[in-house]
Amino acid sequence: MLASVAALALTTLVPAGAAGAPASPSPAPAASPLPAPSTLPAASPSPGASPPAGSSPLPAPSAVPGSPAPPPGPSEAPGGTTPGPAPAPSPTVTPNYTFRFIPKPAAVAPGAAQILEVDLNSNVLRAQGDIDMRVLTTVNVVKVVSRSGGRSGELAKVADGEFVAAGKLPKLPFFVGGVSFNLEFVASTADGRSTSVTIPVKLR
Repeated sequence: MLASVAALALTTLVPAGAAGAPASPSPAPAASPLPAPSTLPAASPSPGASPPAGSSPLPAPSAVPGSPAPPPGPSEAPGGTTPGPAPAPSPTVTPNYTFRFIPKPAAVAPGAAQILEVDLNSNVLRAQGDIDMRVLTTVNVVKVVSRSGGRSGELAKVADGEFVAAGKLPKLPFFVGGVSFNLEFVASTADGRSTSVTIPVKLR
């Protein structure tokens, strides 16, 4: 019963600064009126021609007081760097198998199922404690089942010839402490041939 239970248990634009107020013009000295000169249309300067000597360049246009500043361009990430890649996930913790059982070699027919090794976290289990199981077989095995007390549970295949299961034992009555029981593992091939091993396990 304990083995089966274990196996089954098994996310505002910034306004520009206003220009200073224009200085008050000083009164011009009185002068005799002269006839206004006739206005001639300004000739278009030829490309590359330099302005006549003594002429002053036109003043650059000044900003209108109170006009808004142009919107800021796209900003970069702080420090001018792009975000780095996300950290890699933590690796899965491998169970610590402290108990190892290796069946005695036996003569078998070619292609027969064979269990090469059985590993447990311990052969002394505790109520509400962990139970980790691993069974190593020949590569032609496609299924491994654990059995105890008339109940069974299938181990997961993680690679050719490797099957694992992990879980927790339930809370049990105090009087079962110290009881020993057999944990059986059955390995089967695709054509139905099978083999098994039995391991005694104690409960505390």
